[in-house]
Amino acid sequence: MKSKFTQMAQSTLGNALGFARDFGHTYIGSEHLLLGLLRDRTSVSAHYLTERGTDTEAVRAAVVNLAGEGSPTALSAADMTPRTKKIIEAS
Repeated sequence: MKSKFTQMAQSTLGNALGFARDFGHTYIGSEHLLLGLLRDRTSVSAHYLTERGTDTEAVRAAVVNLAGEGSPTALSAADMTPRTKKIIEAS
């Protein structure tokens, strides 16, 4: 079955899942998507965000400050928050 997302978009979603797991979160939220976008510095999204002053480490620190950090968790794409699902569906 063919995905409706480009390889880059699929990579971003995988990165978001990885960040959520690594933080020990039990959900994949919009904050994880943002970090997923920033991870691949060659992407148009990452370039756009960094050119406007978005700092990956500052975003990471803000996520940890707001949502905490714990032991890595086992998540799947099904663990997206309703907001994250809306963002994905709008793509």
